[in-house]
Amino acid sequence: MSHIGQAIAGTKICSKVKIAEGAAALMLAAHQVKLGDPVIAAVVRSKISETVAAWSDRSEAAACAAVLTLYGPDGSNVPGLLLLKN
Repeated sequence: MSHIGQAIAGTKICSKVKIAEGAAALMLAAHQVKLGDPVIAAVVRSKISETVAAWSDRSEAAACAAVLTLYGPDGSNVPGLLLLKN
């Protein structure tokens, strides 16, 4: 749940990336994460808020570099969860 929340936050702190919907759906299904569950949804929202707040005083360039390092095509956390927009 943390990864999906951080990746969604990544799209809020870096305007150059978007969620790879197929990769996100596969990850959620593999871990049986149900975003419709109110507890899970609250955890994801909390992670989004926490991550956005943590990056609020940093540059977008730094945020983009960080989210791509974690969730970009060769990301260290969940590779391919974020894609560069066209």
